[in-house]
Amino acid sequence: MSGNESIVTTYLNEVSANIAYGRATKKQILKGLRGMVEDYMAESPDCELADLYAEFGEPASIAHALANKEEYRALVARGKRRTRTLIILCAVLGVVAVAAIVLIGVLLFELGGTVEITNVH
Repeated sequence: MSGNESIVTTYLNEVSANIAYGRATKKQILKGLRGMVEDYMAESPDCELADLYAEFGEPASIAHALANKEEYRALVARGKRRTRTLIILCAVLGVVAVAAIVLIGVLLFELGGTVEITNVH
């Protein structure tokens, strides 16, 4: 393993140790990060591990940022579910309102269109 590969592997192992997600999610995150780190290493072949910390952040900071991003995604998903539920509820209420109007119209038609309203005191 070359010096650069060793630095990349060390950095990614440290990041991996701080990520609290399942294996598949962790693998996907590390794959994306590996690409960015390798691109940076290609531009700066003499960089050290400290340079990666400076460029990309401490491993614990990366894990914290990822956790916040996942929490944000979860909030957005929850909001979308609530919005969908609200839309369905409004649609159902609209259908009920239309049905009530039609029913009232049918009843009025069957009564000959006249309804007497008496004032009861």
